[in-house]
Amino acid sequence: MSKAFIAKILQQATEVTGAAANRATNDLKTAEQNVVRFKEAYERTSENLTNANSTIVEQNSKMKKMAEDANGIVGKYKDLYAKYDELVDKWNKQQTDLAKAATNAPPTKK
Repeated sequence: MSKAFIAKILQQATEVTGAAANRATNDLKTAEQNVVRFKEAYERTSENLTNANSTIVEQNSKMKKMAEDANGIVGKYKDLYAKYDELVDKWNKQQTDLAKAATNAPPTKK
């Protein structure tokens, strides 16, 4: 083999190796960029999940308070309705008593 032939093969090997190294470097840079993008997306997703969880906890707390308030209102309504029933019973008794009194009253003179 001649020196020129060997030099040509070495030059081609160097070029191929350089091209492969450049491709590998570009692939590595792309992979690094993808890792950075993935990490940023993961952090945003993690933050969104944390915020969503906080919102859910807050809404659950509000709903629990509303349910407690509603139960209190129902209890007050039941108390008021019971008092209303008592008043209706008293009124009906008074009407009955008045009707009896009117029936048993002596006739009025004109």
